[in-house]
Amino acid sequence: MILIDDQEVKDGSISKTEKPLMKKKEQAKKKAKIPKVKGKSILDFLSFRRIISEDCIATTYGVTDYFEMEQVAVKNGTKEDRSTAIEEFWDFLRIMGFDCKFVCTSNATDMTENIENAKRRFALTEAIDTPYIKEEKEYALHQLDYINNNYMTDEVYLQIFADDEKELKEVQGTVLSTNGTFFRVKRISMARKVKLLHSLHNMGDTTITGTPYTGNDKEGRPKEAQRIVDKKGYDPIFISQIQPMGNLNTKDPQVIQTNTGHIKTLHVTDYKQKGNPPFYGDNVFKFRNTTSSIDIKNIDKTDEEFTRSLNRSLGEYEDRVYSSKDKISRKNAQNAYQELDKTVDTILEDDEAVDLIHVRIYLNERTKEALDEKEKEVKNRLKKYGFHATCFIDEAEVEYRALFVSYSENQKQRKRKGQEIRALSLAGSYFFNSAKLIDANALYSGYTLYGNGLVLINQFFKDRSRKSYGGFYVGNQGFGKSTEIKATAKSNRLLGNNTFMFMVSNESETFVKASGGLHFDAREPRINPLQIYPTDVDIPTNTIKDKQSLVTNITKMKIILSMAADLTRSATNASQKYLTQFYHEWIDNKRLAIDEITQYDPEQYPLYSDFRERMKKFLISETESTEKTLIKDIINGLDIMIDSYGDIFNSYTAFSLAEQKLVAFNLESLLNIQDSEVYNAQYFNLYNMVYSHAVRIGQQEKHLYLTNQKSAQDIIYTDIVSDEFHNPIRSENIELLKQMDRNNREGRKIFIGQHYAVHDINDCFPDTDANGNMGPISKAVMNLYKLSTYRYIFRQDSSSLPNLERVFGKEVSKSDLQAITKLEEGEAHLNIKGTLNIPFKREISKKDNKIFEGSI
Repeated sequence: MILIDDQEVKDGSISKTEKPLMKKKEQAKKKAKIPKVKGKSILDFLSFRRIISEDCIATTYGVTDYFEMEQVAVKNGTKEDRSTAIEEFWDFLRIMGFDCKFVCTSNATDMTENIENAKRRFALTEAIDTPYIKEEKEYALHQLDYINNNYMTDEVYLQIFADDEKELKEVQGTVLSTNGTFFRVKRISMARKVKLLHSLHNMGDTTITGTPYTGNDKEGRPKEAQRIVDKKGYDPIFISQIQPMGNLNTKDPQVIQTNTGHIKTLHVTDYKQKGNPPFYGDNVFKFRNTTSSIDIKNIDKTDEEFTRSLNRSLGEYEDRVYSSKDKISRKNAQNAYQELDKTVDTILEDDEAVDLIHVRIYLNERTKEALDEKEKEVKNRLKKYGFHATCFIDEAEVEYRALFVSYSENQKQRKRKGQEIRALSLAGSYFFNSAKLIDANALYSGYTLYGNGLVLINQFFKDRSRKSYGGFYVGNQGFGKSTEIKATAKSNRLLGNNTFMFMVSNESETFVKASGGLHFDAREPRINPLQIYPTDVDIPTNTIKDKQSLVTNITKMKIILSMAADLTRSATNASQKYLTQFYHEWIDNKRLAIDEITQYDPEQYPLYSDFRERMKKFLISETESTEKTLIKDIINGLDIMIDSYGDIFNSYTAFSLAEQKLVAFNLESLLNIQDSEVYNAQYFNLYNMVYSHAVRIGQQEKHLYLTNQKSAQDIIYTDIVSDEFHNPIRSENIELLKQMDRNNREGRKIFIGQHYAVHDINDCFPDTDANGNMGPISKAVMNLYKLSTYRYIFRQDSSSLPNLERVFGKEVSKSDLQAITKLEEGEAHLNIKGTLNIPFKREISKKDNKIFEGSI
């Protein structure tokens, strides 16, 4: 019997002050001798010792790290894509000269973290929730709970090994260099790795709740834990998180008993040598509610033993030719010999590799009866595809521990030669087809178009690949683009984040008002363009730069004046000088402080009419004729602006976004004004007001986070959405585009995301010539798209494919681009920049379909 006891870990974590007291108690108990249960220490069983850094875990044999495989449903793609996927996997196998292991898991989808996050975030806005929002929060929790109890999730991880950190970095670099379109590995956080190790040591049990402990050599750990690390080399807190809970024992020679059930390891011993179909790994390596491991060791082709093995094999096949008793047998033997001879030539002369592999399938069930049934099911399926597996007697512990160590290390524990297989043959097993996306802080979003994967996406999820929060939507009318915008806004509202939308219709009004938000005609809000908003933030100190904000806002005033008054370039340039002089005079006369210029009441700022009066005085005092002409042009422009559109541009700010979680501006009435410059000016004005508000929120949230008053999980984010984005592009609102570009780069630092939506990608590049040379509008839009993390592509016509390819480059395959022309209503291809491609369908309720006033 193997009893794994954690007493050694517990003893190691006892503080010095507690030991004398314990010693007295032990002495008092000496008379009563109780026999100890003999068993292995948990440290004898576990391979892991401590965390060295975010990318390195110390083990008894060296160091290790885990990556997650990005899964793509390429099996359903074109012939070209399927071939490319296998070739990319083949490239990896040929390049990897180090031991590695693929771990395939298929377990119940754990929504614990999502549910905890949702409950915590939902509580943020309880006081202002409408009946609709309350009902939707309950429904969202119901969805997460249903997934938690009814859905399985397939995941594939890659484990790598090395003797030390230096070698591990070399292996990590090799692994990352193999990333292609369909074979992609991605780094995961140490918290994810700790949860993975816990689940592998506790099959069938629940995962760690909350944020795991990740204390390490580089960033430090608690003093008592560090003392034990220094003395014994292991971290007791880390060990306590990943160890098997409730002990293990192996009374049965083939089965390990856990606190929740039984584990049995099947070892694949017979492999189908020829005729395996592409992607056969899905049928051989992956089974429902199991864990499988594929250990891989690259054979050194210069090794003498390998050469002798090839000679021996060729000799055996040659003997069969001569020993055959009839012509048919001889012919078959000759064909087999010739095929082997070609294979040997390929291995020795070409860039082919040969690997040794061990495939183990770990069955985990609550009862022995269920375990026996599962074993039959797995063996029958393997047999169907020409493979066979067995369970080795009296090797339950060694086989289980093999899940965590390298091929070479396992050979030291139980020497057993693996199956020799050409790298190309193994690559043909490509088993990374279970596409899914589950963000730990997301609500249910929909499901993948291929397979049974779930999609739970949150634009404000952040990991080592996803660093910013913005994106864009492209899609023909009626195919779900606007519904996706509103569904995302709804998720943000439920989770306590802010959304500000610029729309070109009132179709979002019902949804916004049902959510307790504000819906405006964009001409209605009274926003003074001459008010100084906090636009500039010093990121390191997290403070508003008032002086710089003044300069930025004066430039903004000049731009709005130039647009609304349709000034010439010379008059526009001159207006900046006069606005600057006017504003400094105003500050002095009103006794305002430049260092607090963003903090005054709306009535303390000037209006354009005040500026006009000052310009008239400038005109009287000016003697130079050219300058007088420019001043007159500015005054004439101000007259038009104030007299015709004073309700928009010449009023004190009487509108506030304070305490608002969801606001929509309908720009339709501005578009109906014949003068597109007025539309451009007010859009620019509204956008700057919204962004300035988002800056204030972001600055406050960052301060609370940096001062440990708020955790990362509780930060409030802001999303700014621009629907019908082709309108500012067509009206050549270059200043707005440039401002959005600047804010796109800086906003992520203070928790701001921006989204843009268009019908046709071709509308985004109006000044691009036949040779692909871009004008200023196209360049500005391309900058926005290139910096966007989330790219939702709904149905597009084939005429849009060249520009889609221009935007995405090699991030989206040609077959995926072709598939975009066939997407149906509500279906989208989601590209997460540098991370993931996943076609999925947004799922919404009948109630939301009605309240969104959409077409899905």
